[in-house]
Amino acid sequence: YFCMQLILWAAGTNGEGSSKVALKLIKALIKNSKNYDFKIFISSQSTLDEEIRASNIKNNSAIYKLPKIYRIYPIQLLIKFFLPLDFFCKALITLDDFPFRNSGNQILYFHQPNILYSDKFIWKLKRIIFTILLTKKIKIFVQTQHIKRALLKKFDIIKTINLITALHFDQ
Repeated sequence: YFCMQLILWAAGTNGEGSSKVALKLIKALIKNSKNYDFKIFISSQSTLDEEIRASNIKNNSAIYKLPKIYRIYPIQLLIKFFLPLDFFCKALITLDDFPFRNSGNQILYFHQPNILYSDKFIWKLKRIIFTILLTKKIKIFVQTQHIKRALLKKFDIIKTINLITALHFDQ
């Protein structure tokens, strides 16, 4: 089988803030990866897709646009639960709300505090999905100590060693 070094998965990224962060990561990956085999997955007609088109990224042949149906949460759940991405890559960076259950070498950029705090039905449902998809192997990147503490309190499976904390990238 063909196994690339890295997949950056942002097919569910559609918010303005998360798209700006994803765009910075994509630009850095493309700029600094001369001999690095990677693929970037986004969904078409998303805010991230618009940001990428507006930024005129050179050498965007590594970017694959999936149909916008990939942003629908039940579709994401099926993909994130069943797709064995380790078969296709050695490392995975996930910029969506949910991790891939079957990935052993994954960093999830956690940027959705509503999963932690909201009492609305939709967010309770998303919290359940997030819990189902969590594994002990996942590494989670968070922007603040506050979010780090909330994740540790809300999800027993997450341990301090699995959390990467840093301030936002906007410096």
